[in-house]
Amino acid sequence: MNSQRPLTYIIGADIYLAQEKNLELFVQVGYDALDTGDNGISGEPDPVKHREVAKKLAPAFSTRNLKAKEVTVNEHFDFFIKKMKTLGADKKGVDMRSWSDWLALDLSADMTYGRDMGQMRDSK
Repeated sequence: MNSQRPLTYIIGADIYLAQEKNLELFVQVGYDALDTGDNGISGEPDPVKHREVAKKLAPAFSTRNLKAKEVTVNEHFDFFIKKMKTLGADKKGVDMRSWSDWLALDLSADMTYGRDMGQMRDSK
């Protein structure tokens, strides 16, 4: 049996475990084409700035915040399922691409801006 660690473990350890002074060590490549002056969370090459941005975003992904959005998510999916049952009853079929796009837009607009886009309601 080979006592060396598999390559996937080594790569994973390099990506997820590489830290110094509690800061991630990573090299960002390929973002030159997107350079707008604001690197954002995914394109920030400076570990200190990356940590600051990550701390600002952390509350958006807290358990409390996600639980608060559960009602909104359930409402949209319940409406989606109701529409699929209604439309599927006529045996003509349903264009799932359009409906999943409408669901995604309605859900993201409601969760992000609290705005009802009405894409599923209006079927467009």
